[in-house]
Amino acid sequence: ASHARIHMNDPSSSTIDLLHPSACLCTALRRASRHLSAAYDQALADTGLTNSQFNLLVKLGECGPVSIKTLAAAISIDRTTLSRTLVPLISRKLISERSGDDRRVKWIALTPRGKTALARAEAGWLVMQRATIEVFGAEAAASLLASLAELSSAVDAAGNSAHQARENWKSAS
Repeated sequence: ASHARIHMNDPSSSTIDLLHPSACLCTALRRASRHLSAAYDQALADTGLTNSQFNLLVKLGECGPVSIKTLAAAISIDRTTLSRTLVPLISRKLISERSGDDRRVKWIALTPRGKTALARAEAGWLVMQRATIEVFGAEAAASLLASLAELSSAVDAAGNSAHQARENWKSAS
């Protein structure tokens, strides 16, 4: 099998073996994510919100009252992690939580206090977003968003293919 190679910006290395563990897409994405998260968290520090909490408030503002299960699916996060992220927002009364007709289903909504916090936080977020786009470039940012959406789809497809290959291997053994 031939190894795919790409040009790198690192002057000490003109190519990288994409099939070597040091080129792990997941690791590179997590590293970039940690940098971005820290920068956006810093931009939001005065509001007392993290970027994750800010984005939950944004999503709740967009979709209105929603079940935790539906929100978890919409933002691609497991319900347990989502529930942990919601606790401080509920305690600060930025979101409300209530049981639905089926008591096992919890519904959450942005409160008036949450709308105010969201509007305040949006200013800090916007400063960071604009600064990042200015340095990174609007075209590169748009391309990155499209590439990340494609990557998510590719990972889903690869996961399905890998699962099928494992099942085929098990049945052949």
